[in-house]
Amino acid sequence: MKKSYFIIIGLLMGLIGLILIDQVLLQKNNTVSLKYSCDSSTWQCYTDSIGKYFILSDCQGDCKFAITYYIRDVGPAGGLIFYDKGSYSDGWRYLEAAPFDQGNGTWGCDGIAIPGADGTAIGTGRQNTLDMILAGCTNAAQLAHDIIINGYNDWFLPSKDELNQMYVNLKVYNVGDFTSFHYWSSSEFYANNVWRQSFYVGGQYYHYKDYKLYVRAIRAF
Repeated sequence: MKKSYFIIIGLLMGLIGLILIDQVLLQKNNTVSLKYSCDSSTWQCYTDSIGKYFILSDCQGDCKFAITYYIRDVGPAGGLIFYDKGSYSDGWRYLEAAPFDQGNGTWGCDGIAIPGADGTAIGTGRQNTLDMILAGCTNAAQLAHDIIINGYNDWFLPSKDELNQMYVNLKVYNVGDFTSFHYWSSSEFYANNVWRQSFYVGGQYYHYKDYKLYVRAIRAF
């Protein structure tokens, strides 16, 4: 009986020790916030030889879910994952499309070149959208930016290349509840024109800003 008692005490002390180790390691890294409860089976928070967690250098103060998503998986906000860059950098790894269109509208700011809103690459849509709103181009950008879906409010209008990934990885597979019409990107081509994409044939063209096209917001995480 006494031997069993000591074994139980030892196990309890070991468990307490692990908890304390977790707390110390978390506190040693200034980029990790303790406002989340980090569980070894679901969270990744710091690099450690034990291999239970690892730190994301750009985790922006929060623990990240240690969940691997695949293309066309349902994302945290209830939309579909359409892009995976393979690892976390600049605070994100995946792009998730909203589960429905946000309506249609003009791009706005016809005849006015918007400084900074000409990014076409993957990863530039968020900044394009912010630049559009700052300049007062609040039509398509605002439709994407203002939505809240399942508690998430970090949506933006996709860039030209982000929009194409959404077409290739979702629309082509007949998932995502898209129309077969044209969708806006956030990538300005010229003062009067913006890149858009046909979700019928997949072609990308620049188009006049004062036309009404569909909007599908995305988020990065």
